[in-house]
Amino acid sequence: MIGYLFAAYMVIWTLLFVYLLHITRTQRRLGRRLESLAAEIRDRSGSPPNSRS
Repeated sequence: MIGYLFAAYMVIWTLLFVYLLHITRTQRRLGRRLESLAAEIRDRSGSPPNSRS
């Protein structure tokens, strides 16, 4: 019984790790895309876009 509990525990943590890795990669890719779009807007308009930091 303990073996199944440990296996389920490991599966859950592995899935969580893979999910977080996927989210991190997606966020990084979207950040790069956002920066390229901001640069394109700057190039076309000649002025920087408003930042909401």
